[in-house]
Order: sequence, then structure tokens, then C-alpha cells
Amino acid sequence: MRKTVVLIALMVLTAMFASAGYAEVYLTREKAIKLALPISKEIVEEKLTLNKEQQERVRKKIGRKLKQEEYIFIVGKTDGKVDGYAIICNEIGKEMPITFIVGIKPDGKVRDVAIMVFRESRGSEVKDKRFLTQYRNKKSSDQIAINKDIRHVTGATLSCIAVSNGVKKALAVWEEFYGK
Repeated sequence: MRKTVVLIALMVLTAMFASAGYAEVYLTREKAIKLALPISKEIVEEKLTLNKEQQERVRKKIGRKLKQEEYIFIVGKTDGKVDGYAIICNEIGKEMPITFIVGIKPDGKVRDVAIMVFRESRGSEVKDKRFLTQYRNKKSSDQIAINKDIRHVTGATLSCIAVSNGVKKALAVWEEFYGK
């Protein structure tokens, strides 16, 4: 009886760990912020909430419903002047969230994008600079869509779509709070 209970417990634990999936951490939060805001001497976090009108404008820009209202922007400053913004995003790839940071210049263009945590079993090629540099200098009015202005990586199409959707959303939300 005792062996049966132990065996069942081991099977349950094995199933739990197997279903928890795979996660590869490429960047800590601190390193990601440094990458997104490389010249900033001061880092300030701002928790902002979209009102209903802002949510609707963002929804129209990105072409899908928002799943959240609150966003945390990381604002980089030097000598009291804003020199950049960053936002950490989570977008679902095939089944699991991909965590990445989007660095945004004061003029609203992408400075850099970097993958922080990748949890899918395939598609991790989205972490490669060759793919991510395509987002540099994109702005919210750009399409930022696979097979439009972003080339996907073979075997990582869903991950590429997730990152593109996240970058587009980050820029649209940035525009609501900080754009002109």
C-alpha cells in the first residue's frame, strides 16, 4: 500500500514538472533594462492605467482586444531629461508566454527588443539579434507584422508573431501615455 502511494505521488510530481514546460532565461530584469536604456543614469517606474477611450484607441491600432489595462513603464533619465522608455511584455507564442523588453526612444521609435524568458519547446530563434534588429526604429504607425515589414524565422513563426504583436502593442500604449 505504501509503495503504491509513493509511486502515485512520484507519477503526479513527474506529470506536474513535465507540464510546467521548458523555460530558458536569457536576461535578468536588471540586464534587460540596461540593454533597453543604455545611457540612462536614473531609472523610474511608472504604473499607468488606460481609460476606456485609450483602450479603444489602442485596440484599433493593434487590431485586437487588450487583455490588460495597467502597464508599468520604465523611464530612463539623465540629468532630469527623459532619454528613453522600456516596457516588459508577455505574449503567448504557441502555448506559453514569451517575456521580452521593448526599449523606446523619446521620439516613440523602438530602440531595441530583447527576449528575457522563452518558455516554448521550439521557436527560440526569436532571441537572435538577426531577427530582433528588424524592430529598430519602428514606430506605432508602422505595420509591424510578419510577412509585411518583419521577416519571420522558419520554424518560429508563432513566436515571431507573438513578439511582433507585443512590440506593436507596446508602441501603441506608449503613444497613449507619452506620445504627442
